[in-house]
Amino acid sequence: MNAAIREGKCKGYGYCADLAPNVYQLDGAGFNDLVGHPPRVVTPALHAEAIEGMDACPMRAIVLQEIGDDEPR
Repeated sequence: MNAAIREGKCKGYGYCADLAPNVYQLDGAGFNDLVGHPPRVVTPALHAEAIEGMDACPMRAIVLQEIGDDEPR
């Protein structure tokens, strides 16, 4: 699975990193460190954590997509 951030959506609430620190980290300004970067591969062991962090985002900024799948979550 890949994790990415929708451009312009992250507002720095940080809930993703609070609930899923093994998947999402914040940069020095408090935004998800994936902002402006290519998607990050999430290992199968961290899929549930990635989904929890995505679901916690009030801006719905996080996109999870199965590798090889055309439809993001």
